[in-house]
Amino acid sequence: MNIYELQKQRRSIRKFADKSVDCELLKKFVSYSRLSASAMNMQPLRYYIACGDSITDLTFHHVRWAGYLKGAHSPSFDERPRAYILFLYDKNLSSAPRWDIGAASHAIQLMAQYEGLGTCW
Repeated sequence: MNIYELQKQRRSIRKFADKSVDCELLKKFVSYSRLSASAMNMQPLRYYIACGDSITDLTFHHVRWAGYLKGAHSPSFDERPRAYILFLYDKNLSSAPRWDIGAASHAIQLMAQYEGLGTCW
């Protein structure tokens, strides 16, 4: 599959399959996303991979799902994400990391699409 097809197929998924996610694959995504553009090459991003039932259950309760849509759009227990990649940034390096987060997030989404995983940023 080429990059154009990946981009066309990428969607924000809000109800996931009840399958585990390989945490080593997520580490690979993070490793390659670090190659994304960074404003002034400051590289303020840090990552936290939440993988495993107890940490993903805890993380889920701090995520807002489709907040702009009316009605209940939160996934059921079996449809929840099986892993998260959290973006953190060093405030001492950048006061406006949103550009870096967007670039890194998009890279991760395309890699996940290539590997057959759904994402929602």
